Order: sequence, then structure tokens, then C-alpha cells
Amino acid sequence: MSVLIVSSYPPMACGIGKYAEQQAEWFRRRGERVDVFSPPDGGGDMRGPFDDGLLPLRLLRPGWAYRQIWIHFTPNFYYRSGSAWLRWMTSLAFTMLMALLGRRVNFLIHETEYKVNEAARPGLRARLDRWWWRWAGRVVFHSSAERDAFARYYRLSPVRKQFEVWPHEKFMVARCELDRGAARSRLGLDPAALLLVSVGFIQPHKGFDRVIEAMRAIPDAPLQYKIVGSVRTDWDVAHQYAGRLHELADSDPRCEVNETYLSDELFDMWMVAADYVVIPYREIWSSGVAARARLLGRPAIAANTGGMAEQLIGGSLLFDTDEQLVEALRRVAAAPAAARRTE
Repeated sequence: MSVLIVSSYPPMACGIGKYAEQQAEWFRRRGERVDVFSPPDGGGDMRGPFDDGLLPLRLLRPGWAYRQIWIHFTPNFYYRSGSAWLRWMTSLAFTMLMALLGRRVNFLIHETEYKVNEAARPGLRARLDRWWWRWAGRVVFHSSAERDAFARYYRLSPVRKQFEVWPHEKFMVARCELDRGAARSRLGLDPAALLLVSVGFIQPHKGFDRVIEAMRAIPDAPLQYKIVGSVRTDWDVAHQYAGRLHELADSDPRCEVNETYLSDELFDMWMVAADYVVIPYREIWSSGVAARARLLGRPAIAANTGGMAEQLIGGSLLFDTDEQLVEALRRVAAAPAAARRTE
């Protein structure tokens, strides 16, 4: 056996799970034998609970058989919120895993327990965690901003040999081979529209409402804005947010919410159809949507949060405030048609 990937995994509705699936495909294309350890509702070759504090110990027995172990890391997977003792148990279990398997264990950091753009004071548990981070074979980030914030929080040097920055789209493969005109035709969209698209799971932190409010501030701008995605989990807050988006969009004929689950092919098709992919997140470490936009050659209008500034292609626009978002939309609307991409 060669590679073990530890992550959420399809059919779970999870962006990290999709990313893990693409990583598995990437290794298999290179002739590697790959197995996946997922939560019980994922499609892994091995399955077990992630958030009971014991997952790292469950990895010990099979872990010896693999040359590489890749753990997709976000605290929500492994640390149960609201239970301090269970969080300590998880950290102790990771310490044991790393002490025994050490350099064969690698981490892909999707996010951790603080915000990249804000100062944070580590607690006692972080002082324990810093030791097992030191024992990893690789700790991989999607931007230098994320790496540097991680290093500050855990009081480690950002130039440690095992700290690496990989492009977020490293494992991704385009799922749409259409050009923009063909994509719009397939989706039934206006071929001449100046089209802004936000895709992905609908959650309050995604900030899609910011764009609709910005559109209302420039009522004469010749723009269309489409939100395409679904609520990922049966979470009342997210359903309420989706309802609010529908209400806001109903007040502006240029805006539309298409609440539907997207296959990989449709996800990319909507991006290809767009003039700009809009990523107005209130908070994020790194964005898989931004990574796919770069993979597909689509500029973005994006909130300057997390490592977003390092993920965008030329022609993209960053904003820090809602007022700057309005100005970005004005700038896009005022650009001559000849300046728009035609592929």
C-alpha cells in the first residue's frame, strides 16, 4: 500500500471531501495505490467517527502499512466544539499518532482555530499542538499568508523545511471543456450579458447578500448576478440565510438565486459562463472556488480575506469593504465590451 487519505469524502456534500477525491485521483494517475479513511457517511475504504477524540488512535494500526498519510485538516472535522476535555483528548491523541508515525504523516491545512487576518493568542492546548506539528513530514498551505499566520500562532518558524505552499488547484482537473458561449447556451443564459456568478454551498459567511446590496447601490449598472448552489446541511441558520437571499434577489430583476446542488460538471460550466466569479466571503482561509476560477482562467471579484489575494489571476479585483465592492462593480460595469474576455 502507498497512500492513505484521511478526510470527508463523497457522497458527503463537502468541498473538502471533493478536494480529497481529486487528490486521490491525482495520486492514482501517477500509479499510486490509494485508500481513504472517511467519516461513516463518506465513501472511504475505511470509515469511523472523526470528532470523538479518538480518530488519530484509529489511524495507528493501519497507518504503519502506508508510505504516506495525508490528513485534510480543519478543526471542525476532529475537534468537537463545546467540549474542552474532548478537545484536549484529541490533541493528546494527535500527539501519540505523530510521536509514533511522525514523518510519514502529512497535513493539508484548509483552516484552523483562528482567522488568518486577525491576531490570536494561543492557549495551553496550542502549546501542546505545536510539538506534533513539528513532527509532521509536511504541513501544506495554499498561500504564504496562511503559512505565516499558522507559524505565528504556533510560534514556529515560517521557513521550516516541512512547511510548504502549494497552489490550491494542484490536484484539480477542469470538468468543463466548453467555451463561454457554449456554456451560456447550455445553461440558457443571455450570450451578451455582463455576468457575475457566485457558486457553492449557501452559508452566511459566504456573503452573497453583500453583492445583491452592492447591486442595489448602482441600479443602472448593466450587470447580471447569479447565485448558484445549495444549503449543504440541514442547518436552520443556513436555510434562513438562503430565504433572505431569495427575498433580496426578488427586489432586483438583475439578481437571481438558483438553489440547486451542482455536479462537478455544472459547477465548472457556471464558472466558464461567467465574466467574473464573485467570492464575497466574510471570512475564509483559502477558497476552492477561487482555485477553480484560476484553473478555468476566470477573473474574480473577491473579498480580501485569508489567503485570497494569492489565489487570483490577472484582471481580478479585491475589496476590503462593502463600499469598495460597490466601486468594483462600477468599474466592471464601466469597462468597454472589448476589454471583456471572449473565450
